[in-house]
Amino acid sequence: MYIMELATPLYRLQESKGDFEWTTKCDSAFNALKSALTKPPVLSHPVLGATYVLDVDASNSAVGATLSQVDNNGERVVAYYSKCLSKPERNYCVTRKELLSLIKALRHFDSYGLDNGDPVIVRTDHSSLTWLRNFKNPDGQLARWLEQLAPYNIQIVYRSGKSHQNADGLSRRPCIQSDCRYCARQEERNGSNIEEQIRRTTLAMEVDWAEAQRSDMVLKQLLPWVAAREKPSWEAVSAQGSELKAYWAMFDLLLLEDGVLKRSWESTTRGLKQILVPAAKQQDVLQLSHQIGHFGIRRMISNVRNSFYWIGMHKDIRTFVRSCPVCAQRKGPSAQKKAPLQTYVTGASMDRVAIDILGPFPKTERGNRFIVVTMDYFTKWPKAFPVPDRTAETVAEGLVEHVVSRLGIPLEIHTDQGPEFESAVFQHALQVLGIKRTRTTSLHPQSNGMVERFNRTLLELLSKIVGQHQEDWDRQVPLALLAYRATEHASTGFSPSMLQYGREMRLPVNLLCGSLPQERKETDYAKQLRERLTTIHEAARDRLLKAAGEVKRRYVTRGQPQIFSEGQKVWCFYPRRRVGLTPKLQSCWTGPCTIMRKLSDVVYKIKLPSGRCFNVHVDRLLPVEEGREKC
Repeated sequence: MYIMELATPLYRLQESKGDFEWTTKCDSAFNALKSALTKPPVLSHPVLGATYVLDVDASNSAVGATLSQVDNNGERVVAYYSKCLSKPERNYCVTRKELLSLIKALRHFDSYGLDNGDPVIVRTDHSSLTWLRNFKNPDGQLARWLEQLAPYNIQIVYRSGKSHQNADGLSRRPCIQSDCRYCARQEERNGSNIEEQIRRTTLAMEVDWAEAQRSDMVLKQLLPWVAAREKPSWEAVSAQGSELKAYWAMFDLLLLEDGVLKRSWESTTRGLKQILVPAAKQQDVLQLSHQIGHFGIRRMISNVRNSFYWIGMHKDIRTFVRSCPVCAQRKGPSAQKKAPLQTYVTGASMDRVAIDILGPFPKTERGNRFIVVTMDYFTKWPKAFPVPDRTAETVAEGLVEHVVSRLGIPLEIHTDQGPEFESAVFQHALQVLGIKRTRTTSLHPQSNGMVERFNRTLLELLSKIVGQHQEDWDRQVPLALLAYRATEHASTGFSPSMLQYGREMRLPVNLLCGSLPQERKETDYAKQLRERLTTIHEAARDRLLKAAGEVKRRYVTRGQPQIFSEGQKVWCFYPRRRVGLTPKLQSCWTGPCTIMRKLSDVVYKIKLPSGRCFNVHVDRLLPVEEGREKC
């Protein structure tokens, strides 16, 4: 047991800023310290040339280590070490705490010459530490710690917690930080260890089903009926519970085999004898059956009913699978509820403009690799200009040169959370121009759906007209824009050109019809143009409102909105790519997270297990089933 952990109540008296209060916990800690200091084993002096053995371990509040030596008389304790963890260190995941215990122990025992090149055996009950030498591309704190271990000739040996009592096996708890990158490779997480599966399966095989059934409140009433093959009358069971009545109804299918109650059931391929599972063993059966592959509801029902049966089994399986945190993190919801659709209808040109960046593309002769795309919410007039990079300076300059100088200053601009838009340079440029900025929530491109949809159209157009080696794509962007601007938009019923300039663009096909008639007087043309634009814009506004209503109607039929309350536990869609790992095998959901506040109908503020808070769209959230935050 750690001395520092035993003395925690006493150390808290030193940290207290109030009155000195000696409690029963302090008294117990003091007596425990006296008892620990007076008990064997007795410390020995270090012997030169003998092999050192370092046992390390960590708990939630402290780290500890035991330094021993092996000689002809066996293993002798040389020194003990224990240290309370600081507040930041207490937030470390289990793996980092275990590694921290090794780092601190080596620093503390530095005077014993552990870095002289002789082998030092390090024993731990945390299997992931045996991977230290094989960790690829370490960075940050882990890289610094591994550098500190370089001078030591350590040999890390894993042993079970039962054999690790001198350093205390408190590290066997799984890591609660599901998004910890260092624990992601740990074999023991989420019960994925094959040895653990074999152990649990062996335990299940050793269950005394006859004894378990005799201890069950319902099944023990069935036993004498089935043993005597005498079905009681309905009057005898009518006052009993629904579960016993259900077994009574299937009495002819029940049998007693080696003292165990079973149910005879004919599957599509063969006859089966299912064990009637007592209530106390149902969760064990569900756990064992589901952890072998984490299959869905249909497959798990098929696996369980081959050997077991109880009343309400199908319902329990559905609840168990849907509340499995491992399945929720990896697979996500099968039919996730949708947030209420947020439509944004503007009434005039340049009221609101969306902006996004496409790329990277193959570098062209002009040095371009990206496309900055903008689109007006009312007229649907697109603008796309190639740029060599996506820095904030380049984007801001292009916005002024290609949009502001030609169409004027928009009242509002909508962006995603790209670094070029979040930078101080870009935001300062908007402030100087007097443009209000809105942004999407992270990992939710639907919030900028209009320009995202145009991006797809632009890529389709470019793919049809670029050269074989794609070296001229930046020269083809204007032609793609011409085709889009001259085409009627489904939402407005007019082409972007008609809404922006009050006339259709002249295309090569129009030349077959001859020249368009020219207006004789500039004043008449201006008057007619103004009247035409007024009529067109009014019609476009009506079409936009109708289109928004139709889209919302179709959207609502796909799913109902999900509503969360403050303090509720949720999973969050949080895909991240780790170096050296394939994204296809990584979990895309992290948590359980906590709902901190509702910011709008579709945006919530949540807190990750690490303690960091951020805003997230409701479509990226999934409720955690009560009681199943851990597998």
